[in-house]
Amino acid sequence: MGLRGFAYQAVGHLAQRLPELLRHDVDIAHRFFTALSDEPAGLRATVAEAASALSAAYRMESLEGGQVTQLQELLHRSMSSHKDAVRLCAAQWAARLFPFSHVPARFLAVLAAGDTKLEVREEGLRGLRLSAA
Repeated sequence: MGLRGFAYQAVGHLAQRLPELLRHDVDIAHRFFTALSDEPAGLRATVAEAASALSAAYRMESLEGGQVTQLQELLHRSMSSHKDAVRLCAAQWAARLFPFSHVPARFLAVLAAGDTKLEVREEGLRGLRLSAA
């Protein structure tokens, strides 16, 4: 793993330890989803792991209304990506960030549950179970 991989990991660790530093900038989440699509396959696993950690900074209860809307739009766009890793990450974020009662997140789970990739489909089904929230 090169310097870029370490940079992704550092942001992921920062999100876990000091989420308040990152939660005000939804563009960081957008950049991670773009990286999941654009980075080479060898680096994609590192980006996915860091994106998972980054989700801690964007829990719905800590966001303002406009940020919630931006995240919903990002996740919805990501569910139509041709890259499996992007769709999987979007399904995971939808299940983690929003309460079970959040209808747009459940819609994303329905989309994921109909995915052709098994991992995405399983994450979508997990997001549709009440105990997952």
